[in-house]
Amino acid sequence: MPNNVCLVIPCFNESARLSTGYLLGLKAGLECDLFFVDDGSTDGTNSWLEHNLPESEILRLPKNVGKARAVAIGLTRTRSRYEFIAVCDADGAISIEDWRTALNIIETNHDLDVVSGARVLLAGMPVERKSMRKWVGRIVATIVSLIVNLQIYDPQSPCKIYRSKFIESLDMEEFRTKWFLDAEMFIAKGGSVEIREFSLSNWSDIPGSHLGIYSFFEVTKDLANVLLLKLSKFRSN
Repeated sequence: MPNNVCLVIPCFNESARLSTGYLLGLKAGLECDLFFVDDGSTDGTNSWLEHNLPESEILRLPKNVGKARAVAIGLTRTRSRYEFIAVCDADGAISIEDWRTALNIIETNHDLDVVSGARVLLAGMPVERKSMRKWVGRIVATIVSLIVNLQIYDPQSPCKIYRSKFIESLDMEEFRTKWFLDAEMFIAKGGSVEIREFSLSNWSDIPGSHLGIYSFFEVTKDLANVLLLKLSKFRSN
C-alpha cells in the first residue's frame, strides 16, 4: 500500500545542516515519502541529497525563488498523490514526536484542513527563540491574524500538515509573496479554513538560518502585499 503522507522539505544551501539520521527517522516514524525542493542551492545541497537520500524525490529549481514559493511548488507537485502533505524545514528542529502528534490530530479529525505546531513559550517547556525573532514573530503573527481574520498564534510554524483536498484547487505557483504562503491560501479560500494549532513540546533556533536584516525588509513588503490581496478579494466580493 503506498504511503498517504508526503513530507515537503524546501532547501536553500542546507548541505551543512541536513541530517540523514533525522530525515530517515521522519520517513520511518511517519511512514511518509520525502520530497525535497532544492531552491537554487549553490553549496552542493543537491549532490548531498542524491548521495545520502537516493530514494527520495528531489526537485531542483534553477534559481532561488524564496521559501514560500519553493513550498508552493512542492505542494503543487505532490497534492494529487497523497492525502496529507507536511512541510518541514531542513534544520531538523521539530521532534519526531511532535510530527506524530500533528499527523495523529489531522488523521483523527476529518473536519480539519490544516494542523500546525505553535512555538509557544511556556514555563518549564524547552521552547527557545532568539529575542529579536520572538518579538518580530509575535508582531507578524498579530498582523497576519488580523488580515486573514483567523486567530493564529504561529502562522510561520515550521511544523504544518495540510489535507490535500484543501489545497487541490489552489493555483499556488501564482502566489505573490515569498513568506506568507498560508495567508495567501486563506485569502484565496475566502477565510474558509478549519485549522488547529497545538503547542510544540520542544523547539529552538538552529544555527545557520538565512534570515537577516534584508529578510525583515522583505517580510514587511510581503505583509503589505498580503493586505492588498485581502482588500482586492474584499472588493471583488
